[in-house]
Amino acid sequence: MVEDTHVQDVLELTQLKHRYCHAIDDGDYETWVSLFADNGSFVRAGVDRYDGHDEIRTFANDVFDAAFSYSAHIVTNPVVEVSNETATGRWYLFLPYLSSEGERGWKQGVYEDTFRREHDKWRFETVTISMREDRTLGGTG
Repeated sequence: MVEDTHVQDVLELTQLKHRYCHAIDDGDYETWVSLFADNGSFVRAGVDRYDGHDEIRTFANDVFDAAFSYSAHIVTNPVVEVSNETATGRWYLFLPYLSSEGERGWKQGVYEDTFRREHDKWRFETVTISMREDRTLGGTG
């Protein structure tokens, strides 16, 4: 039997991931950064890594914002496991987008997240995205 606290933690972690998606797509980078632990990390597997709030904010402002004029992070198939004050999550990502150059496309990848409870709230310890597919659909905005 699953404990009620475990179910509550899974719901909170799922909501955290959804807030992550909404914040980055809305350009609310301060909220997005605040979802990470104080010394959290954002990793694009095989590409680059950003450690701590300042570097994560730099990624949002300088890399992500420059790449997309529109994006919609859609995460599915969550597998969340909780162990006391830490947790892991795995999600598929589908990302339709409009690039800053006006190209339409979509990306598909997998998020591997680690979480920890910090200041009585769940936060991302590490978000790692591994991209699997990137398709430009042609045409512009």
